[in-house]
Amino acid sequence: MPPRASTPMPPFRMSQRRTSMLGALLATIGPISMSIYTPAMPELVQAFRTSDSAIKMALSVYFAGFSVAQLLAGPLSDAFGRRAATLLFIGIYVAGSLLAAFAPGIEWLLAGRLIQGIGASVGITVARAIVRDQFTGTEASRIMNLIGIMIAIGPAAAPTIGGLALAAFGWQSVFFLLIGFGLLICLSVVVFMRETSVPDRRRALPGPLLAAYTELARESRFVSASLVLGGSIGPSMRRPRCSRSSSSRSSASRRQPSASECCCSPVPTSWAPSACVMRRRAWAVTVPCASGSGCSGPRAS
Repeated sequence: MPPRASTPMPPFRMSQRRTSMLGALLATIGPISMSIYTPAMPELVQAFRTSDSAIKMALSVYFAGFSVAQLLAGPLSDAFGRRAATLLFIGIYVAGSLLAAFAPGIEWLLAGRLIQGIGASVGITVARAIVRDQFTGTEASRIMNLIGIMIAIGPAAAPTIGGLALAAFGWQSVFFLLIGFGLLICLSVVVFMRETSVPDRRRALPGPLLAAYTELARESRFVSASLVLGGSIGPSMRRPRCSRSSSSRSSASRRQPSASECCCSPVPTSWAPSACVMRRRAWAVTVPCASGSGCSGPRAS
């Protein structure tokens, strides 16, 4: 009698609570890694003796790695399993955080942020995948709503945490926090996460993968929806600028704004209604706009 062909192990099913917590933890790693770093930007300009534009480039390279690597994170999680792909990419994320924390120059900092973005790309990909693998209908909607709430709360709280760490321990402590966050995710995946799909290595082959992405690129509804979503999110992620009067604009362009100068930041009312941002060397304080405060920038409606 011929031996039976081996069949893959069936995927496990996690509870809604466990899936929600793991999904929220994974989905917030990308936004938190972006926003927790922003209070340290003025300090990094002085630490690396570079320009403000070079430090802002760290955000650009992070977004580049985060967006492009998602094209590979999804297929790799289908081919090798959700757990394996998550541990691989979070390991890359921790390595990038270590490189950024001990960067001897601005070039190494940019490289570390790029590697961070590549590693963080697995978060939102696997978070949605483990929900889709196990739940449908109202159950899936309930879990995705919780993940969406955490995606909103995480970036809102991260700058405050980053600013406190910066004031207490210096700019390197911001990246040490991200290292700890990555290690916490690795521990949670190892202890609590179960494999929710049947790995199929054929899904990572270049031929079928390119064919699938080509089909998506030809789908007009997908492309138009992606452009609208990207266009709506992009302006809200832009860092606000201070706007001063025309008499001091020429001289102010050659110096760093003092603690007394502020500007009204055009941020959405759902995040922070009409706020003045006071820029200091290593701290950013947000205070309400008051009449006669000298703010000349546009007020948030």
